Amino acid sequence: MNGNLPKVRHVQTLVEMNHCVGTARRDAAFDNLEEYCEAKLMSARVRQRKYAYAYCLYLVNEALTAAEHSALIEEKQGMLDRPATHFLKLLQDMASTMEALANHVMMVEQEAELLHEALGDNVHKLLSESCDQFVKTEAGAAKSFISMLSVGKELLKVSTQRHREHFSEDDERRYNLCYAEYKRHYAEMLQKRRRENAAAESREKVIPPEGGVHMAAND
Repeated sequence: MNGNLPKVRHVQTLVEMNHCVGTARRDAAFDNLEEYCEAKLMSARVRQRKYAYAYCLYLVNEALTAAEHSALIEEKQGMLDRPATHFLKLLQDMASTMEALANHVMMVEQEAELLHEALGDNVHKLLSESCDQFVKTEAGAAKSFISMLSVGKELLKVSTQRHREHFSEDDERRYNLCYAEYKRHYAEMLQKRRRENAAAESREKVIPPEGGVHMAAND
């Protein structure tokens, strides 16, 4: 086991060297998530809500990946990452749940006639009634997700502030540069996906922010 120590130290040294970059990416992804949710998360159209949840999940995954890949093992500094990482995992689960609920609602709405023919009146009625409950559950989950972002914002703010106290002058420069670049990247990607979704919707296709392609009927 001792023979592995130099390799472990080397890997951790690389993590420490790039910790400012990972922190910047994490912060940029989360800040874009917060800005996006303030204006775009709630929609009357289930298809648009599905797009929104998929993009939220993408940004949470980006933030979580950056946090995990740049986590420090040194006890005191590592403690600054754990609460934020745990919270991002919670947001990941919540975003996945919202997307799954929206997918179910969209499926029932789009295939109502087919489901009615295949399942019969009683089963279709039960499925439709349960769908109404899914819509309410989805709306509640979305509101909880939005409210939890304020908690996450404070967690990441404290984490970043504590880390920046240990940044060198070059670390600070790299953090600011990377933060700006990732903010720009996520904003450009959102605009690109919006254009693709708008074009695809006219062809009755959906391209979620993470890149998959699914067929969809009109809402």
